[in-house]
Amino acid sequence: EARLGSQFKRRDVLVGLNSQIHNLAWYNGEMEHLLALDDKTGLCNFREFRRKLREEWMRAERYGAPLSLVMFDLDDFKKFNDTHGHPAGDTALKEFATLMLGGARKIDIVARYGGEEFAIILPHTDMVMATHVAERIRAAVEDFWFLADNAPSRMTVSAGVATYPTTGAVDSVDNLVEHTDRALYRAKALGKNKVVCAPD
Repeated sequence: EARLGSQFKRRDVLVGLNSQIHNLAWYNGEMEHLLALDDKTGLCNFREFRRKLREEWMRAERYGAPLSLVMFDLDDFKKFNDTHGHPAGDTALKEFATLMLGGARKIDIVARYGGEEFAIILPHTDMVMATHVAERIRAAVEDFWFLADNAPSRMTVSAGVATYPTTGAVDSVDNLVEHTDRALYRAKALGKNKVVCAPD
């Protein structure tokens, strides 16, 4: 009886330990998930964006599939913040994140790049299709009324698009980001509220 009692106690201890290990694994998974998200918008944060982009780049290289990147920048966002205040600006960022998710596919990765800059990683997507996605989101933003101080306000967004392997000189993840960024700043220089593609 003493031996059986000891075995039952040992079994209960092991069951308890297994339960704790399972709970710790679940909490670790939740923490990793939260660390990958931007706290204002719920999108992937910059660190997770870089990780996902590297993953998709390696997959595109391996299988010879196109990979596109679109970067967005909300036009005159500082002016919007100065006029309506930072809480309204935070709300506008969340609303824009929702518009981006609405214009993306399930396989696309939508991220907040930083400040008022956002990005979408588009696996298996050529330049033409990526431009359609960017234009769809740009048009949705132009038609949308952002709620600020209960006084709806308009806003526009500029976008840059680059694709691997069709964009010239793109031979690394950093090059893809650089080409996309240049296209975005060209869209800004051309008057904003535009989608500009990186040259081949």
